[in-house]
Amino acid sequence: MDSDVEGKVLQAACAKNLALLQSLVVQGANVEATDNDGRTALCFSASNGDLDMMQYLIESANANTNARCAQGATILMLGADAGHLGVVRYLVECVKVDINATDDFGLTALMRASLLGHLEVVCFLARHTDMDIQAEDHLGRTALDHARNANRLFRGIGNDEAVKVVEQLTEIIVKKMLERATKALKRDTKGLHMLHPMILNFANEARLKSSKNT
Repeated sequence: MDSDVEGKVLQAACAKNLALLQSLVVQGANVEATDNDGRTALCFSASNGDLDMMQYLIESANANTNARCAQGATILMLGADAGHLGVVRYLVECVKVDINATDDFGLTALMRASLLGHLEVVCFLARHTDMDIQAEDHLGRTALDHARNANRLFRGIGNDEAVKVVEQLTEIIVKKMLERATKALKRDTKGLHMLHPMILNFANEARLKSSKNT
């Protein structure tokens, strides 16, 4: 298949033209064709929030769901970056992509969504049982650290979403820590006097930092 046809595949994906893409695939076009940044048609569908095209590419055209583009971004990250909850939910719940995958900087989809202030995506990912909510990037920063940075960046322009991300993420982290502590205590009651104060201290420190940033 020549490069012109492969270029049309990417153009169709970018333009959210599913009918054209389907026609090209029937003709034998390569859905794994990439642009100069390593983006495939599936990458464009994730960034565009085009769930219909994404489902077609994955379920009918066998597109590679592990594709990565510039700086190691996954399709889950691209959907999270743009705040497309439907895409993120589909990839996590139906496709079962790696929710904890990291890019070249050690950032997860949750960290990237936190930095960009996408509240719905952050809450969905953070609440997922498989999400390592306290994972650190290559500079030792967690999703909550990125959310706080976003809050500082956006508060000057009146962006309330960034404030809500910090608040919600803090609540989810505390809740998860309490749940884990409860499970641990069922196995070993000796740790009760240590775990409980640690969780309370974390919650108090997180809320204090959050209030200072608002």
